[in-house]
Amino acid sequence: MVRRCKATTPDGKPCRMAPLDGQDYCWAHSPENKENHKAAARKGGQNARAVTLPASAPKVELETAEDAPRLIATTIDQVRTGQLGVKIGEAIGRLVTVWLKAYDQAILEKRLSELENPDDVDEQTYAA
Repeated sequence: MVRRCKATTPDGKPCRMAPLDGQDYCWAHSPENKENHKAAARKGGQNARAVTLPASAPKVELETAEDAPRLIATTIDQVRTGQLGVKIGEAIGRLVTVWLKAYDQAILEKRLSELENPDDVDEQTYAA
């Protein structure tokens, strides 16, 4: 039979951890570790916070496909130097991918429209 910690979790269920050798409680519930457990929980909470850029960071403008590689390169640099959290860097990468797909789709639709309606094409678009 496997011994279990005698404590209960905050939701009232029995703790499923094994007790420390010679004790009735696991590390987290041991009265001897109460302060260490609190300190570890505080530290864990601090580490869980996402590293974000300040609100005063310059706004990023994506107007053409050529702007995307610059944003990705900047994001990579910010993740590497700890200015930005990895998860946020990953989210930016995914969002840029979505933006590029939408941008490409808009360009294709514009070209298709110009082919289907050549009389509506703005002459200045192709002026040299």
